[in-house]
Amino acid sequence: MDSSDGFLVGPLDGLLSKYSELREGQEADWEDASDLSRIHLQAFVRDRRGGFELSKSRGALRLTGDGVRGHSLDISDAGQILSEFQNLVTVTGAALQGQTSTRGRIRDDVVRRTRLALSASPSEGSVVLEFEPVEDEAQERYPKGETTVDGPAAPLVEQSVEAAIGVLGAAASSGLNVDEVHQLFASLGPRVAAATRALAGTAAKARLDLNLSWDRPGSGRKRVRASASDCATFASVLHGTGLDSEVVTLTGILRTISDRRKIDLETTDPENSDEVIVLAVDRGEVDLTPFHLGERVAMQATVTVTQRPGGSESRKYTAIYLSPFDESKVLSGRMK
Repeated sequence: MDSSDGFLVGPLDGLLSKYSELREGQEADWEDASDLSRIHLQAFVRDRRGGFELSKSRGALRLTGDGVRGHSLDISDAGQILSEFQNLVTVTGAALQGQTSTRGRIRDDVVRRTRLALSASPSEGSVVLEFEPVEDEAQERYPKGETTVDGPAAPLVEQSVEAAIGVLGAAASSGLNVDEVHQLFASLGPRVAAATRALAGTAAKARLDLNLSWDRPGSGRKRVRASASDCATFASVLHGTGLDSEVVTLTGILRTISDRRKIDLETTDPENSDEVIVLAVDRGEVDLTPFHLGERVAMQATVTVTQRPGGSESRKYTAIYLSPFDESKVLSGRMK
């Protein structure tokens, strides 16, 4: 996969290309007269400043639908939508930096570089939530304080929001099949799929249509609209295909044998290899009859990452296969 200025460009290029295909060629360098005027004005100021871009990226999330009353909506719905949108942007940024697995925390520098700040304003029949990057984009756009022949680098937050738009664009498309969904998330990983499913599920439950736009300096406006119905369908597809989870191998000692409780597995902490924890794992369809307490076992399990209120992550493990521990099989990746 190619890289430029430390960013993985393959996933973003492919995703935006797929988004353009889904929009059936509607993508353009500029969207309307105001968009074109903005680009020309920014280019004029940039030329007068020796090639340095002074403008900031800005976006807006306009919420419409049955869940909006006049220009108001429930704070709980708005808060959850915003939290899950921020999470989608952050995990997408992590994926573009190569962190696609559900294992491990997202790096602090990725979290910092993808943070968005909010300012809200009402509009008839909708609620408009305007946002912009928290970090000064110039630090990434001009890493040495200089312009280059190739032009300024794209800050991670810009790439992340545009990739998130590409993901939501898939939800808004008609006739999207499972193969296209798999292709879309192949390089972004289950964390992004889980974040997309959470946001789409919340929008569907709150009966909110998502209208997202993004203005990046020197570039045409990116825009997508996904209705509550679109979001409900997409969330169902993501969950049904299992794209929001991944299979992991765990080894440890059984601490419960019960048909009514979760499996307690004493194992190395998947998020911290220096600690041993008792991990609660949903039984799934696993038969525990052949096993006994204190037995060392190897387990295949699916793991899904979800976001708690406040931004922290939780992981749900569900067993799909259990066998007596055999080091040779575990090391070779063979469980069956």
